[in-house]
Amino acid sequence: MTALKTIACGLLLAAAGGFAYIHLQGPNGIPALREKRDAIQQVEEQNRLLRLQNGQLRQRNEDLQKPEVIEMEIRRRLHKLRKGEKDFKIPDEAPGR
Repeated sequence: MTALKTIACGLLLAAAGGFAYIHLQGPNGIPALREKRDAIQQVEEQNRLLRLQNGQLRQRNEDLQKPEVIEMEIRRRLHKLRKGEKDFKIPDEAPGR
């Protein structure tokens, strides 16, 4: 009877081990966990980049509260000059070359 119990326990453990192996290799097993981990890492990287961009935009908004920055931004966007100022535009490449 003891030998029969030992064999039965061995077969039960082998069957449980086989089931666990097959289940872990299946579509909801280890490959799915790897895909989820990769997706989480991608989202975390996107989140890090968005936080960096958010900080840069926040700093830009704070800078635009200063009158001198507002004036420079208006002059840059509208290409306006103060009285007496000259604007020199240098072409990137000389013509005829």
